[in-house]
Amino acid sequence: MRTSHAQLLQTLVDSTPYASYLGIVADLNNKNESIFRLAFQEHHLGNPMIRTFHGGIIASFAEIAAAID
Repeated sequence: MRTSHAQLLQTLVDSTPYASYLGIVADLNNKNESIFRLAFQEHHLGNPMIRTFHGGIIASFAEIAAAID
């Protein structure tokens, strides 16, 4: 069951074009809780001089994770 739940989470992420663009990955931890990851990508940068994530990227990530979970 754990695998099918993890596959369902990732399928939901993959079905959302913006979530796919961001590169969000969904999985389950050992307590069967949802885990969402956002790996660094250059297009996530808000300020390339100090190499920080754009605030909108973080907000979008949080909203997508909350909506899917």
